[in-house]
Amino acid sequence: MIRMIVTDLDGTLLAGKSVLPEENIRALRRAMDAGVKVVLASGRMLEATLPIAEAIGVNAPLSLFNGAMTYDLATGQVLRAHTIPRETGLRVLREIEARGGYVHAFPGRGFYLEERCHWTDYYENKIGVKGTRVGRKLSEWLESDLFKLLCIGEAAELDALAAQLRPMFPELNFVKSGEYHLEVVCAGVDKASGLKDVGEVTGVSPEEMLAFGDEMNDLPMLLYAGTGYAMENAVEGVRRALKYVAPRNTDCGVARIVDLYLSEGRMGRS
Repeated sequence: MIRMIVTDLDGTLLAGKSVLPEENIRALRRAMDAGVKVVLASGRMLEATLPIAEAIGVNAPLSLFNGAMTYDLATGQVLRAHTIPRETGLRVLREIEARGGYVHAFPGRGFYLEERCHWTDYYENKIGVKGTRVGRKLSEWLESDLFKLLCIGEAAELDALAAQLRPMFPELNFVKSGEYHLEVVCAGVDKASGLKDVGEVTGVSPEEMLAFGDEMNDLPMLLYAGTGYAMENAVEGVRRALKYVAPRNTDCGVARIVDLYLSEGRMGRS
């Protein structure tokens, strides 16, 4: 019996940018009425996830920053935190900057950047949150630990950057979360570890979880959950690795599968 639904946002639950279809809202609310926990698992920060969580009225903690933070909406408390130490953050920032990479820093609330460019506009439009320009290199600005770094650029450039940095920083995890996104978090942190954290604080086992995603950073979570669905629009590596495929995000694939499980009595209080 499914007791928890876990869904990625961009390319999965959302139809585009931050557009949340009413059909998905209604399906997730029907599932919650049946006793199911609904978890949003995203690379996004709290400010970019909170409006979506509130629109749905989710009843379980959020998994943010690709699993680096577990956040309790009911209390406003951070339940689990896995941060990049400041010294490691400074070292990797210097290497990214030396290679001409464009990067955002996420210390917990808000995100920070050296200077604005077209990638800034792209990302702000995508998540609906404005970043803060610091006017100097982030490696000169950083004074705290980080939940993540996000490099944004052309796909081939990001792939080359990741290939160069992975051997230099075994203590970090570099993963693509989209064609133009390279996420950097602590080694051992991913959406599966984040889902494990959520399961531990809610008492839900992996076998009782139904998960949805579309990008490579979703794959660990989809494989960790008892039942993982790749969206029809998912990247090839995700579709190839999963047994089940949901309709496209623009066809409200999450709602269609959730409603199917509800109608078949495979979801809810046991």
